[in-house]
Amino acid sequence: SPDVPHKTRRQYAACIKAVDDGVGKIVEALKARGVLDDTIIMFTADHGEMLLDHNLIGKSVAYEPSIHVPFFVCGPGIEGNRTRSALTELIDIPETICDLAGTGRRDFVDGLSVDHILSGRGTEHRSHIVSSLHSWNTIRTETHKLVDSINDTPELYDLESDPAEMTNLVR
Repeated sequence: SPDVPHKTRRQYAACIKAVDDGVGKIVEALKARGVLDDTIIMFTADHGEMLLDHNLIGKSVAYEPSIHVPFFVCGPGIEGNRTRSALTELIDIPETICDLAGTGRRDFVDGLSVDHILSGRGTEHRSHIVSSLHSWNTIRTETHKLVDSINDTPELYDLESDPAEMTNLVR
C-alpha cells in the first residue's frame, strides 16, 4: 500500500515523541529538585532505523539510517545550542562520562572522551569510525564509507556526493 511508508514513519515519530516527552519529565523533575544546573544529561541510542530507506525496515544493515545514532549532551561546562558532526563511537561515552565527572582517563579502554568538543576546545575527534554486526563490517570517514559483507559485494560510498548511499563505487 502507498500509505505504508507514511504510516511507518508516523508511528516511529510517535515513538520518538514519547521518548522526548519522557526526557522532558526527567528535566522537570531535576528542576523541581533544584539540581538541573548541576546535572549533565546525555542521550543516545544503540542503533538507528531504516524506515523504508532502501526499501528496508529494521536496524541490522550498514546504511547510515541504521548505524548513525543521536548523541546529545547538555549541562554545566558544555557549550549550548551547538551541533557537532565529529565522528564518535559508543565506546567514547564512558570516557566522556569519566572526564565530565573529573575521574580522568582509564588506560585500559579504547574509548576517547569528547569533552574537548563539548567544552568548545576542539572540533575534531576521530579520523574514522568502525561498526559491525553479524555479517558486515564497515569503516567510515567524514567523506566515505566502506562496507565489507560476508555474503555480498563490497560497498564503497562517497557520502558527500551520495549521502543516501545509492551508488556503490565498487561496482
